[in-house]
Amino acid sequence: KRSQKSSLVVQAKKAYDDRTYGPFEEGDVGISRDRIGKDGDGSQAFFSLYYRMYNSTRVKDCSIPKTTSKLPLVVLHGGPSLPSQYLYPLVSHLSLDRPIIFYDQLGCGKSDEPKEPQFYSIAHSVADLDTVLTTLGFSKDSRVHLFGHSYGGNLAFEFAKARPQLVQSLLLSNTPANMKQAGDSYDRLAARNPVGFWKERVCSVESPSLDNAMQNSGSVWAGMDVVLDYVASPPPMVDGKALFPSTLVVTCARDFAVESSQGWNSVLQGITT
Repeated sequence: KRSQKSSLVVQAKKAYDDRTYGPFEEGDVGISRDRIGKDGDGSQAFFSLYYRMYNSTRVKDCSIPKTTSKLPLVVLHGGPSLPSQYLYPLVSHLSLDRPIIFYDQLGCGKSDEPKEPQFYSIAHSVADLDTVLTTLGFSKDSRVHLFGHSYGGNLAFEFAKARPQLVQSLLLSNTPANMKQAGDSYDRLAARNPVGFWKERVCSVESPSLDNAMQNSGSVWAGMDVVLDYVASPPPMVDGKALFPSTLVVTCARDFAVESSQGWNSVLQGITT
C-alpha cells in the first residue's frame, strides 16, 4: 500500500522523447479508492497514474505551470486498456505554446493495475481526471480542451457533464455513444474477414507507437460490464439549456464505430457542435 503522503505527485523529471516529439516532463499522480463489498474493510487503497506533459514550463518542485498563451489540451486514450503512448504523435501537429497532457488511466500502461474490479468504473475515472488536473497545478478555475479517442471520448464526455465549468471544448474521435452497438458492429465486421478488418478498420496505419501500445495493453478493463453497458445520456438542462462546452464529433468511413457514433446527434441535440 502507498501512504497517504504518496498521493501527491512525485517530482517531475525532464526527459526527451526518442520519437522526436520534443521535451516533456513525466511523473506519477496518486489516487485512492475505498475498499467496498464483501472483500472490503472500509480502508483505502492507493495507486499511481503515470502522466506525461509536453510543452510544460513546470519546475522540478512541481509548482503551478506558468501562464501560456493557449489553454492546455488533455488527451484521453481509448481501449479502455490501451496506454496513452499511441497518441503521442499528436504532439507534432500542435502548437509549441500549448501544454499537452497525457496520462495512463488506472490499469493501463505505466500506471498501477489492481486486479479487483471494484476499483474500475467510469465514475472513478472521471474523479481520477479531476485529481490529475488538480495535482498538476491546474486550479479549479482553469479550463482545458479535452480530446478523447474511442473510450477516451466517453470519459471526456462524462467529465464534461460532471465538470462543465472546467472544459473549454470537447473533441470526440471515433467515440461510440452506445458501447453495445459498437461492439456488435465490431464483431459483425471482424467475422467477415478478421485480417482485412484489422488492417482496414483498426490499424490501417503503420505506427510503432500503436504497435507498442497494443503489446502493453491492460487486461482488467477489457470486457467489463461497466464499459460494455455504457450508453451516453444527454447533459443536464438548466432553464431549458444544457451547460455544456462546444463539441466536435469526428468519425470516418473506416471507423468500426461509425453507426454508434451517429448516436451523438440525439445525445447532443441543442448543443453547439
